Amino acid sequence: MAGNEIKMPGVTITPIDGVQESADLPRMARLSSASRIAKKNSSGAYKDPELSRVKATVMAGENDFRQVGRVEVKAFDSSFLSALETGLDAIGRILANPRTFIKETTELENVEKAKKVSTISIQHFATHSQYLRSVEENGEVIPDKILTIHSETNTAIYENRFVMTLIKRALQFVEQRYSFVRDHGETRDSDELFVHSVSDFSGVKYELSMRVRASVPSLDAGESEKNAALLRRLTVCKKICSDYLRSSFMTQMKGAKDVTSPIHMTNMLLKHPDYHAAYELWEFIDAYDKLGVSYDVMETAKDFDKEYLSSLYEVIAEAILKFNTRHVGIAAARDDLSHAKRVTPNILFSIDDLNYEDGKFLYDAYPEAEEAADPTSLILEEERKAALDKKMLHLNAEEQGRDKLVRNVKKDKDKVAFAAARGRDEKKAVLEDAEKQKKQEEEKRLALEEAKKEAKRQADLKKKKEEEAKAYEDLKASLGGGL
Repeated sequence: MAGNEIKMPGVTITPIDGVQESADLPRMARLSSASRIAKKNSSGAYKDPELSRVKATVMAGENDFRQVGRVEVKAFDSSFLSALETGLDAIGRILANPRTFIKETTELENVEKAKKVSTISIQHFATHSQYLRSVEENGEVIPDKILTIHSETNTAIYENRFVMTLIKRALQFVEQRYSFVRDHGETRDSDELFVHSVSDFSGVKYELSMRVRASVPSLDAGESEKNAALLRRLTVCKKICSDYLRSSFMTQMKGAKDVTSPIHMTNMLLKHPDYHAAYELWEFIDAYDKLGVSYDVMETAKDFDKEYLSSLYEVIAEAILKFNTRHVGIAAARDDLSHAKRVTPNILFSIDDLNYEDGKFLYDAYPEAEEAADPTSLILEEERKAALDKKMLHLNAEEQGRDKLVRNVKKDKDKVAFAAARGRDEKKAVLEDAEKQKKQEEEKRLALEEAKKEAKRQADLKKKKEEEAKAYEDLKASLGGGL
């Protein structure tokens, strides 16, 4: 590489050694100049009678031309970025000073091993004199064992588990949108020309399919700077989420269980401003079911004037003339082929569906189309129609055959079905009778058990009355008939 670099908006061009170009003209201007020269030379060449006849034959053939101008405009939904930034700021403050839970455990230790004595230790010793070792002459009490308290800080409270899960969800939320914008975010304004031509020269049929596309980065309808700023904000959000995922807070929370919706509204999530802001981000992510990036596409078909059409016919003629084939001048196509293969015609989509196949846009009308059709495999309208007609006749014949078969099978099945239905009814009647009989026997059993219980109650009552009467008589006798 050598020479000075030429800088244009969004483009840097470095001249190559050995190529002499005018430094005071941009590359596009030189291309336009070359295009004018090529058109002039081509038009002059086709004044020759032989070339003119070739062009006339091309014009008499079947020619399809289509040119579409396309303008793409990308738009970001800034609401999800604002919600993300607010929530991530709150999470950052939480990670700087997370709330913790102090877990205390008590242990009875020898007094020599005790490191810290609290009022609880003294209260415990005062009510447990069995742990007294001795009392000195000066009144000093020396215990043998003392209750000690160990404190442990626990970060894995519910609210922090909620924040841990939210960080993972926010990173996934941002990554999904960032990856899409990175892979499909570029918008381009373009013009695309599609040409399909069929010509016959002395029995030799020439077919040409051509597609030319010129595109430049789109200005997004004047929103390019705003979109670039929003993309930078999205990149910052992604970096913040990645940093949070590698923070010491997430290290402390390692092994903690993620939380799931619905979130339990604890006092901290409800009243603490940072935890509540994190909860609002959770709710926003739950409710936000859009990508946040949309594209407006406007396509305009170009009209072909006489001069433009003439130049396109010359391009087709030029391609035919430059095509090196052994069939030139042969009146009929030969069957002498070195390789044979079977070609099955396919029903193709319209030219609109063939244009601009990029990963951004899906055709809802044809969700089953996983791959775009190759425009070079276009078949003639008459052949397509003939293939469709043939397929319809085949389908109709198959349908009629199926109907006849169904009718014949149905006649045989009706007899079998009737016998089966009759058998099912008889079996159902038997089962119902058995169920009814079983129910009656159960009722009799319950009635018999109830009668036995009633007889036992009557017998117990009679026995009790007899015992009371006897006790009365015994009491009367012991009192000497004083009653």
